[in-house]
Amino acid sequence: MKKRLKIAVIGLGSFGSEVVKTLFSLGHEVLAIDHRQDLVQTIQPYSTIAVRLDATDKEALEEAGLGNMDVCIVSTGESMETSILATLYAKELGVPRVIVKVINETHEAIMKKIGADEIINPERDMAVRVANKVASKNVFDISHFEGGFSFLEIKAPEEFAGMTLLESKIRNKYGVFVIAIKKPLEESPLIIPPPETMIEEGDNLILIGSKENIIKFQEKFS
Repeated sequence: MKKRLKIAVIGLGSFGSEVVKTLFSLGHEVLAIDHRQDLVQTIQPYSTIAVRLDATDKEALEEAGLGNMDVCIVSTGESMETSILATLYAKELGVPRVIVKVINETHEAIMKKIGADEIINPERDMAVRVANKVASKNVFDISHFEGGFSFLEIKAPEEFAGMTLLESKIRNKYGVFVIAIKKPLEESPLIIPPPETMIEEGDNLILIGSKENIIKFQEKFS
């Protein structure tokens, strides 16, 4: 059974609110925090608890239970000061994993210096995804993550059509893993397909691997 995480989201703008709703719909316990009462009231039905407080107030964060969270996502918009302090306090209160949404490279550099575990730069990440999709008709999605690994959804290369996953030797040759296959007539993707799964014309392969290997695979087959 999948572990139910305790996750705090600080900052309930459009990005933070969508994160809260998604995590809550997935069954996690979500603490939503913002200084604006209207945003707190709006998100209340889609969270475990929504609290209005100043994220630069360490005592208020502690009283809200931030120290009991497994993950804290800091998404405070243009307020770099709030982002910095909220991140520092989350770390000081013992949150094991702190993820920060940044607005520019300076913000990102500061967050890394003060100990953020993961960085999200939505503008840059979306730009990369759009550019890759425009540049290749075969690429449907690509994302690069902290830690040096990447995700790619790509149209199955013609040379693999009619082969099983085992016969294609994708993992051995290219160092990437097929974690799912989307088939044209199936509503849901086939998750963790077994080695005997046949790759057919029109399939989409969903791959994960190191950033270097994913880029090499994309460049070869897009």
